[in-house]
Amino acid sequence: MKLPDSGRLRLPLIAGAISLVGSAVLVYWSHAGRLAAETMLHQQRARLTQTHTRHQEALETDATTRRTLHQLNILRSAGFLAPPDRHAWQNYMQARKSSYKLEKLDWEISPLKPYSRTEPDTLPTALVATTLRLRGEVAHEGQLLAFLEHPTRSASGLFLPRHCHIARTTATEPPSRPATAALTVDCEIDWISLNLPGS
Repeated sequence: MKLPDSGRLRLPLIAGAISLVGSAVLVYWSHAGRLAAETMLHQQRARLTQTHTRHQEALETDATTRRTLHQLNILRSAGFLAPPDRHAWQNYMQARKSSYKLEKLDWEISPLKPYSRTEPDTLPTALVATTLRLRGEVAHEGQLLAFLEHPTRSASGLFLPRHCHIARTTATEPPSRPATAALTVDCEIDWISLNLPGS
């Protein structure tokens, strides 16, 4: 009588054990799946954050590039990116000297060099300049102003007098001619431009 009862109970016990094992496997796989899904979600969020950061950086870089190009176009149209034309300056000075017949006026145009004043650390290092040293005599202020004008018709660079000392004198003439007033000048004028790296 006991043997048949134990045989009848074995099948439900086996079925229950199988069901329990199956449930445990399902719980494990569901937990593992949830962990995998959470891991994937964190990875996707991290990628989304990185993508958003790169997008913001790209927008900022684009805005900075557009502003820089706009500023470069302004500088280029104003002629600040063209180096000073020493040859044109020399021709300008020679023509002025000939037209005004100023034999007592001399000048010297320096080579192109980095621009510096009393406080070079406050200025961009890309500034370059050539300097005109003008010395001698002119008959009146109008002649001097003509020499202080920009040597080219199209404005290029910054044409900036560094200093100019003027003194009125009386020119010595032969006794047959009356004495004429004149101006003794000693001026330095910088022609400044911007020399960009790689230009």
